[in-house]
Amino acid sequence: MKRRLLLLLWALGTMLLVPGWVRAHDFEAINSYGDTLYYNVLTDTTCALTYKGTSYYSFDEYRDTLIVPPSVLNEEDGLMRQVTHLAYNAFRQSSVRHLVLPEGLTTINGAIVGTDSLRYIYVPSTLTTIQDGYLTSNLTSLEVLEWNAKQFTNTTGKSLFLNTSTFSSYNGLRKIIFGPDVEMIPANFCRSLSSLHTVVIPSNVSAIGTSAFYECDCLYEIYNQSMIPLEIGSSNYGNVSLNAKIIHSSLDEPSIFSYFPEWHVYLLNEELHVFRYMGTSYEVNMPSSFLINNREYKRYSIDGGTFYGGPTSESVTSLTLSDSVAVLYDDALSNTRITSIIIPRALQR
Repeated sequence: MKRRLLLLLWALGTMLLVPGWVRAHDFEAINSYGDTLYYNVLTDTTCALTYKGTSYYSFDEYRDTLIVPPSVLNEEDGLMRQVTHLAYNAFRQSSVRHLVLPEGLTTINGAIVGTDSLRYIYVPSTLTTIQDGYLTSNLTSLEVLEWNAKQFTNTTGKSLFLNTSTFSSYNGLRKIIFGPDVEMIPANFCRSLSSLHTVVIPSNVSAIGTSAFYECDCLYEIYNQSMIPLEIGSSNYGNVSLNAKIIHSSLDEPSIFSYFPEWHVYLLNEELHVFRYMGTSYEVNMPSSFLINNREYKRYSIDGGTFYGGPTSESVTSLTLSDSVAVLYDDALSNTRITSIIIPRALQR
């Protein structure tokens, strides 16, 4: 009987690390911002952040900005534990918009799955393992990823890539900020991230692997603080600057991008370009102007691929261009289902 009880306790202890297994939290603690967080005990010195209770479907207490502390006190046993793991489904039903994971976190026990609220994730330099190899799953809302991890694998020992399977067939990830601890960007790491617009490369990066940014067709803006000699239009260094419109040398330089509910645009040399439709309408009327930094732009161009690649843009069937459209590039309507278009007489092509 005693042996059977010990085996049962051992089994319960190991189940925590199996993705998909549901258990109640062991203790709760309040962080320095007044948020109550819930944890599972791993050892006398470590714990995993999880959700409250036994079902993530009924849990929605993580909201807005959530900063996870590196260590917490379990008042029930009086032990201080380091937060080393993120439990499976910890954020599945949450309304967190900005998630900051702590230094000391080594393992994510399965993909971060959440609602369409999560916009920003900070990944610490200490992260080494993601159980299923995916950082996120079915998460189209993520816009900015700050990535500091230096060495990371999935449970099969293979490298982790931030490709389309890591997020979804369409993802909203616009910007990746590689942190100061990153020394190299592996081959294929950001391959085929069609929505990626901006990358920040820190000074410590000395190498970028083959095809690291292959098929990142909207990667127009690079902040390069490294010694790597990037050139616009070059396929060297993992294709990072192949489609670039501008390469900044200082983080103080303003971004060329502006984002509106239905449109993504960029401003380059005082010329405004529309490059992505984000709306849901089948029939689209182009705007008469865009207001950026209190200035109204009444003339703009429509770039190639504007109506291809957004979350629902491939459903557009009818397009009416306004007199504000100065240039319609030849491939602006490529790979679309648009069958009806009204074009002003004065439009250049």
